[in-house]
Amino acid sequence: MQPWIIKQLSILVDFLGKALGPDYEVILHDISKKNGTIVAIANGEISGRKIGGPLTNASLKMLASEEYKNTNYLVNYKGESQNGKIIRSSTMFINNSNGKPIGLLCINFDDSRYQELEKRLEEIIHPIAFLQNRELHKEKKSPASETFHNDIEQVMDDIYREAMQKCDVSPERMIQEEKLEIVNELRKRGLFKLKGSVKFASRKLFCSQASIYRYLKKLI
Repeated sequence: MQPWIIKQLSILVDFLGKALGPDYEVILHDISKKNGTIVAIANGEISGRKIGGPLTNASLKMLASEEYKNTNYLVNYKGESQNGKIIRSSTMFINNSNGKPIGLLCINFDDSRYQELEKRLEEIIHPIAFLQNRELHKEKKSPASETFHNDIEQVMDDIYREAMQKCDVSPERMIQEEKLEIVNELRKRGLFKLKGSVKFASRKLFCSQASIYRYLKKLI
């Protein structure tokens, strides 16, 4: 993004952080940068991130799958902070005149205080037996689709774990076709938008960087 755009949107980040309050983290990403994309942040203590931090696994997947072609924003998907706190996340694509994304404006809502308040109110209003029955039949929590890190290596590790979920073979025992499939999964999740990703993938898949480039060439 051009400096004047970053300056104006940074003011918006600061404004939203103050207007929405301390339970809302607001982040501006400049995705022209390879790794340290966070250029402005308000209430960063919610996810533990700071300026210079990377994109999340979810944001990389959004960009790799070109979600911006179908929608201007995505709202209320589940994220998880570094300390394990569940967060409700929303992302708006900032596009240039050609419709290509140049940045992301993200809002992460920590509603843990309100969940605790709800629980206490229920304990007051409803009988204990009702609460116990309600807990027994409560729907299991689904895993978070987004995790927050300051370290790019942790982001790449998250993407790698996701890509390997359905694979029963350890990387050192994989044949070429299986490695190609994993590289494709990594590509679809946006791993190769990150600086150092080819070296990371070659280390994880026990092959040379040249092999990773060959796999990517086959997938294009």
